[in-house]
Amino acid sequence: VSVPNAPEPQKAQQSSSSSSSSSSSSSSSSSSVGLSTRMAPVKSSPAAGGALTPQQRAAPPERKVLYSTHPQGQQYAAACITTTALQPIRKDRKLSLTEKEIREKAYQKLRLLRKKSYVRLFTNVGELNIELASSSSPMTCHNFLTLCKNGYYDGTIFHRSIKNFMIQGGDPTGTGTGGESIFDGPFADEFYDKTLTHQGKGIVSMANSGPNSNKSQFFITYKSAKHLDGKHTIFGKVVGGLETLAKMEQIKTDDDRPLEKIVFLRAEVYVDSVSDVIREVADELTKAPPTPEELEKRRQAELELERRADWFSNPTSGFALPKAVSQGVGKYIDKNAVGVLPGALAGGCSLGAKPSGATEGTDDIASSEPPVKMPKRASQFDFSSW
Repeated sequence: VSVPNAPEPQKAQQSSSSSSSSSSSSSSSSSSVGLSTRMAPVKSSPAAGGALTPQQRAAPPERKVLYSTHPQGQQYAAACITTTALQPIRKDRKLSLTEKEIREKAYQKLRLLRKKSYVRLFTNVGELNIELASSSSPMTCHNFLTLCKNGYYDGTIFHRSIKNFMIQGGDPTGTGTGGESIFDGPFADEFYDKTLTHQGKGIVSMANSGPNSNKSQFFITYKSAKHLDGKHTIFGKVVGGLETLAKMEQIKTDDDRPLEKIVFLRAEVYVDSVSDVIREVADELTKAPPTPEELEKRRQAELELERRADWFSNPTSGFALPKAVSQGVGKYIDKNAVGVLPGALAGGCSLGAKPSGATEGTDDIASSEPPVKMPKRASQFDFSSW
């Protein structure tokens, strides 16, 4: 790491020797040598006899920071503990995240959400509806979706087609050697989800020239190709338009190159869950601290929740507490009102009495006599032979 504005060793020794010649003891000269590489001499304009003015004596000595820090980090709070060249700093700045770091956080969140993305490819043969495994291969899906939205594939051709195997495209040059990713270079393979295999027709996977060499080219399988598992990143499958894929397979080829051009006209993205999660993560990381008004609103909301919780645990508002008429157990029971139904107080109906309008032989409220139990009948079956 380069050290800007650092004095050379020889100059440091010269400054230390000059300071030692002006000192009165060897101990003072040794201390000046130790500080010469960290502290700049006090700039003074001598008054009478070269003495310092009172303002200069009161002013703290100027210090130079003779080390460089990483542009992303401001670790001054930790650095000032181990050096005297820095003033004490008790607060540190947060590291500024790069776009790559924000994407990585979004990819980690996507792997837990299990989301999908959907895009439709328009070709001169027909349409293909593709479901993208955004949670299983977030980086690959992000690259493919962004290229589709930017029109990178528009007008390109599927330059390679092998019957009973696959069809390949995504190269603007049409030669099979071109193409670029949105990450300014090749990006790594993604084999996190072991359930994704080249099983069946319509599997969408990345074409590469070796491990971790993905760019823009991709292929779609005509049938199962299990030997490609673990070598090519799977990021989607065809969920609509398999008849279009069958028409592509029937087009004759010459040295694996279709004799009739199969053109990728354009792409239409319906759901881009990768970009949505990236925006959510970026908003969370770059969110400004709450204002005093927002803090007050949050406090009022918490108080309102506490008030409601208190009401449910002790609902006294709007209700009159019963009055105690005695002491001990049953102190709230009025002995004069015993035997009277609460709902029949206004009508003067008591237990055992029938209300007005009740007919004989009915038990509208309660019966004065207990019900007669039916006697148990003995079984007529003879168990003596058992």
